[in-house]
Amino acid sequence: MKKGLIIAAGLGLALVFIVLPVLLGFALERAYPPLIERLQNEAPGLDLVEGHFDRGLFSSTAVARFRLPGAAGAPLALEVDQNWVHGPFALSEWFSGFVPIPPVLARVRGQIRPVEAGLGVDWVLRVNLDGTLDLEASSPAFASTDGSLSGEAIQAELSIQGGIRGGRGQIQSGELRLISPGLEARLEPSTLDFRGALSEAGSRVEGTFELGPGSIQTAAGARVGWAPSFGTFDASRAPNERDSSAIDIDLGDLEISSTGSSEPVAMARGARLQIDLKSEDRRLERLQLVMSLDSLEVGANRLGPGLVRVAAKGVDLGALVNFREALGALAVAEEDPVALAELEANLLREWIPALVASSPELRVEAFEIDGPDGRLEATGLLSIDGSEPEAFAEELSAMEAVGALAEFAIPTAILHNGLDLFLAQSVAAEAPELPDEEILAMAQFMREMALGQLLGTGMLKPQGGRYRIEFRFEQGVPVVNGKLLGPGGLAELLSGG
Repeated sequence: MKKGLIIAAGLGLALVFIVLPVLLGFALERAYPPLIERLQNEAPGLDLVEGHFDRGLFSSTAVARFRLPGAAGAPLALEVDQNWVHGPFALSEWFSGFVPIPPVLARVRGQIRPVEAGLGVDWVLRVNLDGTLDLEASSPAFASTDGSLSGEAIQAELSIQGGIRGGRGQIQSGELRLISPGLEARLEPSTLDFRGALSEAGSRVEGTFELGPGSIQTAAGARVGWAPSFGTFDASRAPNERDSSAIDIDLGDLEISSTGSSEPVAMARGARLQIDLKSEDRRLERLQLVMSLDSLEVGANRLGPGLVRVAAKGVDLGALVNFREALGALAVAEEDPVALAELEANLLREWIPALVASSPELRVEAFEIDGPDGRLEATGLLSIDGSEPEAFAEELSAMEAVGALAEFAIPTAILHNGLDLFLAQSVAAEAPELPDEEILAMAQFMREMALGQLLGTGMLKPQGGRYRIEFRFEQGVPVVNGKLLGPGGLAELLSGG
């Protein structure tokens, strides 16, 4: 009895540790070509140059070389080396000091690297018995050959459900540094967590991220630094439905300073950014952007809280991408700057009907910010009627297709200071020999005359310590507070015209 049990146990161990790994090797050899073919089908632009699978008894090796579209049309060659260790309990893993528990169909170790560069990504993939995949990848500290880009290690973990029905993962990056002529940027370690689902009904991905503190330094001495920022994102797609995506970011304090100054030039606190986008058939159905902040400190002045809410729709993203590709082809084919500018202008005239066919619209739903002199408010709308493409054949009819509306409520002190600045620059250009105090006095005198002119024509309407202005652009004609604006525009009014 005992002898029979020992023989049965021995046969069972031989089956698990010897026979099954050998059989799995044959199965992997048959499954590898369809796997590569599926990868090519699901990744447009990925072209297999070379691929082979060398089966062994307990482990196999494979090499695949792909060609990818690169920058400026130059293809990028990518090589993927793999070592497939056959499960479920691979002897070679035990010999290498790894314990393959729980059992797996296969454990794959490999490296992805550009053929012409030494930098690679090391990865380990577990193909589990239930069909799920667990991937760990890491890239060591790296630096470009010219030293312009460098960074610490990057690590990623990804778990994929069987049949690629969904997954979750995390990416952690070390410090990144960018050095270029006139610019130096640094980003401290950051983290991205995500999860997603994929089915015939559609796909969805969502997650969170933490952007580490960093800074941008220019050769002129200006520096922009930011504290850690946090955010969430999600995106979904379903057949015959709108694609939808959103991002919500709580931005860390932003500081702008200059070399040699102990105090920042400006500081933004408590900023938040929200973006919500919906598109269908490569056409932007709606984009809404909301940005708010608690305070903006510029020197001794403090502004805030503030809010900006902007919406856009009717942008044909496909036409826009094709137009940019056509522009890029022109730049490659034509080196003469004068000839290139003329060709680009002609190309724009040719593409305008397609670019505006969806009647794009940009709407400033709210702009408001508090200041020591009161609250500045504004709303606006810019739209282009693209329903009649022939209207863009001539400049006059094209202008009639453009509509604009803007409303402002400006505190009196802000408008007065703005006019003083504008008019002082005009006086200084005409009489640069005058001292600054005389230029300012003359600008203030001209401002009072200009205000009288604007109030007299009704183009300024005082209301509760603020000026209200309504601007319209209809049928190619600008109108301010119901009054036609002459060909000389606002500058003519300010100068007494």
